[in-house]
Amino acid sequence: GLGFDRMDMNGVLGGAPGYNDRVPQFRRFKSCSVIFDDRYAPVLISIWEGRADLEAAQWHDRVNEEATRRVIAGGSKVASISDASHSERPPPEVRKHWADSMSTVSPQVRENTLATYVVMTSATMRGVMTAIGWLSEEARRIATVGTLPEAIDAVLAKLDEAGIARPAGLTAQGYRPP
Repeated sequence: GLGFDRMDMNGVLGGAPGYNDRVPQFRRFKSCSVIFDDRYAPVLISIWEGRADLEAAQWHDRVNEEATRRVIAGGSKVASISDASHSERPPPEVRKHWADSMSTVSPQVRENTLATYVVMTSATMRGVMTAIGWLSEEARRIATVGTLPEAIDAVLAKLDEAGIARPAGLTAQGYRPP
């Protein structure tokens, strides 16, 4: 696993030396676990393990929206990474929820989202996402990569291109899930 067993009773990871004031959030659901890591804002990293259910997807949407709005309010654009490499294919109701969510993103969030990357180990699933992008403008805004380090490198390059300072301590080789 990803260390999900190191959580406290409230589902919040304990602080460690070097952590800033942001504390990653963790939640266990019926069939999956999710870590939402905003320690490196404006880069927001989500890590999924297991099979996502609707409750997990809705929780993630809420915490991601809150963190995104905090980053925007602080005067920056946001970049998101969702690591699905430890997850199973979600059921149809979750896929529908995510498709519906993409079409209802607020203009403020859309305009201030620099990049969105999804980590998928399956080349077939990355191809499916590319094909969906041919049909949906919102899906085209999501890039897929095969590993979390690839996603981090890509996000850091996007920050550089936009003239946004890289978050202290975030590197592709050095990132460890909390």
